[in-house]
Order: sequence, then C-alpha cells, then structure tokens
Amino acid sequence: MAAVSIEQDKPNDLGPDSSHGIRIHPDARIEVVTIADVGIENVLVHDEQAHEPTLAFMLSRLTDMVGAPTPLGVFRAVQRAVYQDGVTEQIGAAMAAKGRGTVAELLLSGDTWEIGA
Repeated sequence: MAAVSIEQDKPNDLGPDSSHGIRIHPDARIEVVTIADVGIENVLVHDEQAHEPTLAFMLSRLTDMVGAPTPLGVFRAVQRAVYQDGVTEQIGAAMAAKGRGTVAELLLSGDTWEIGA
C-alpha cells in the first residue's frame, strides 16, 4: 500500500480493492485491519473538523507502521480565533475601561518595589 486518501466523513478504506481499513485499537492506537475481518462499521471515519487534534496526529504517524500507507489529504481543518485578534481586543477593552495611561503611571500604579544597591 503506497498512499491512501483521507476524506471528511468517509471511512478510511485502503488498497486498490478497498479490502483494508484503519481502526482505533482498544488500547488507543491506530491499526490497519482487513475489513472482511472487522466489518466496515468498525473502520475509522475521518473527521477533519474534530476539536481534539489527537486523531489527526495519529493518522500523520501512520507511515511509521511497517507496510502501512502514506495518508494524503486534509488531516485537520478547525476554525479558531486568531491569537493576535484576542490580544488586540483585550488591550482595547482595558484602554476603554482605564484610559490610555503612561509609562510613569504604570510604574507608580502600585505593587512596586525598590532594588537595593
């Protein structure tokens, strides 16, 4: 098996005849199985929008297994807020509540200490 296409909401069936698949073993690892032995209902269905990144990471490590295919496709596509946008929003909210301020006001605002020489 050289490569397998992973697609959203589709079972990961492998090989030219789709006789093999990927499933999560009870001990929380992925494995390549024969579909005739385990049934198509036990083959992993890919969810690239899952909040938890563990499955995407496990699929990315599939090629570490001897004889396993190389997965190709979108492993993870999650919409999340951009960190910088959150920081900018927090700064804006603080400035709206307390005003712009100065460095001198910040240094003299409390919880300060002196370092002895």
